[in-house]
Amino acid sequence: MVGLLGTNSSATNSAAIASPEQTLSQGATAVVSGQILEGVRRSLQADGVAVFRADRHHWLKYAESPVQTDQPLPDGILAEMISHLSAQLLSSQLLTPPQHTEAARFNPFHPSHPNRDDQGEPLQQGGYRSYEVAGVAKQMVLLPLPTHPSYGFMAIWGLPPNSLALSQVFSRMILSLYWATEELTQISPALIEATILDDLCRVYGWVPAALYQRRFELFCDRLSQMLVYFEPVLRLDPDYPYIDSWEALARDPIQDCAPIDLFSAAELWGDRFMVELDAFFVRQAVRSYRNACQFPFGRRQEDLRDLSVNVYPPSLTQERYFEALQQVITDKLIQPEKLILEISEKLPLPSYMPNGQEVTIESFKKHLGQYVRDLKIGFSVDDFGAGHASVSRLTGLNPSHVKIDRDLLYQGREASEITLRFVVDLASSTRLRAPKVVVEGFDQDSPISLGQLYRLGIRYVQGHIIGRASPDLSRLSKERSQLVRQLIRE
Repeated sequence: MVGLLGTNSSATNSAAIASPEQTLSQGATAVVSGQILEGVRRSLQADGVAVFRADRHHWLKYAESPVQTDQPLPDGILAEMISHLSAQLLSSQLLTPPQHTEAARFNPFHPSHPNRDDQGEPLQQGGYRSYEVAGVAKQMVLLPLPTHPSYGFMAIWGLPPNSLALSQVFSRMILSLYWATEELTQISPALIEATILDDLCRVYGWVPAALYQRRFELFCDRLSQMLVYFEPVLRLDPDYPYIDSWEALARDPIQDCAPIDLFSAAELWGDRFMVELDAFFVRQAVRSYRNACQFPFGRRQEDLRDLSVNVYPPSLTQERYFEALQQVITDKLIQPEKLILEISEKLPLPSYMPNGQEVTIESFKKHLGQYVRDLKIGFSVDDFGAGHASVSRLTGLNPSHVKIDRDLLYQGREASEITLRFVVDLASSTRLRAPKVVVEGFDQDSPISLGQLYRLGIRYVQGHIIGRASPDLSRLSKERSQLVRQLIRE
C-alpha cells in the first residue's frame, strides 16, 4: 500500500529520476552530506538513504549513503514514490497560487498554509510505502526538503516495520540534522545538536526540561569562544574629522563574522539566553577594549573614547544583567561615563517585568534610570527606523545617542533627506543632554554622499568607508582624513 502522511490524493506526475551521470557533485559539502546520511542509515537500520534535488525535468541525486544490502530497492519503487509525492508538492496549490508566500507554502505550521485539516491543524508532510524484498517486509519514507533555491526529498528505504522514521517528531529530527550540515565542509557535533534542538523548539514550541538545559549548555560553550572587535564612529568635520567612539561587535573567531546563530538562538529560547549573551559580551567588550587601549608608548587622552555595547531590551529588566554591569564598573575596567548601552531593535520592549508588572515606555524608562543613577552609564537607540526602534521609543526613552539604520539611506534621495532631517530635529527636541545622531552602515555605495549628510545636520557616521571592525584600535590615518574632508566638501 502507499500512504501519504496527511494527504489521500492519487495524483501522478511525470517527474523522473535522473540517470547516474546527472548526479550532482558538490565537493566537500557532498562528502559531509554522505557521512550524515550514512549516520542516519545506521541509526535507523535502513538499507539506504539519499537526497534528491529538483531540476527542470528530473530529480538529481545530490548525496547518498552506501547501500548496505544484497537486495536493493526494487526497480521503480523510488521513481513511483517520488512521482506520487511530487504530485502533491509540485503540481498542487502548494506552489502555484501567488497569495501564498514562500514560507506558507513549505511550512505546514504557517497559518495560511493550504494543507490543513478541518480544524485548521497542520497536516504532516511526507510519504511512506510498504513493500517486500524476498518476503521480508520493508518500509520506505520520503521527506520533503523545501530548502531554497532547490527543493528536493530525502529518501530512506529498507526500514524495518514500525520504524521511528515513520513518526513526525523523529522525521523532523532527521531533517534538522540534514539542514544543520547542508553547507558544512566538516562535521561539528555541537552545532548539529544545537540546530536540531532549535528546530524542535521552533516547530513544537517547547522541549523537555533536560533538552532545554542541554541547549543552554551548548549555547554557553559556543558563547565562550566568541571575540569582540571594534568599529569606529567618525565625527564629521570639514577641517578635522576624527574617531569619536567605538562600537563593540561580536565575532566568531573561526568564520570571522558575526555569530548569527547565537543571536537567533537567544531570541528563540528567551530571556535566560539573552541575559547570558548580553552579560558575556559586555564583560568581553570592556576587557578587550581595556587591553586594546594599553600600548607600550601609551595613548593620548583623546583616543580613549566612548564604547557602545548592544543589549536586548529584556536583559535590562533582569537583575543578573544589572549585576554583571555593576561588577564591570566596580572592577574599574572602564569609566562608567564612557560606556553606552545600545538598546537593540531586534525585539520589542518586554511586556512584563520579572515581578509580573506590565511594562510601558514610562516604566521601562524609569527602570533604565537605575542604570543611569547607580552606574552612571548612558543609553542609545540602535538602528532607528528598523524593527521596533520607533519614534515612541526615541521620544519616550530620551537616549543620549541615536543610531539610524542604513536602510533609511536607500529610500530614495528625497525621502531619505526628509527622514534624516526629521530624526535630527526630533532628537534635538527631546531635551537630550548631548544628542548624537549616527548614520550606520555608510560606505562607498551609499546613495547619499557624506557632504549631503553633513548639510542635513548629521555629524557622526559609522561604516566601512571609515574603517572595518578590528580587534585593535587605530587613529584615523592622514590619507583617510584627507579623503573624508574632501567628501564632506563635495
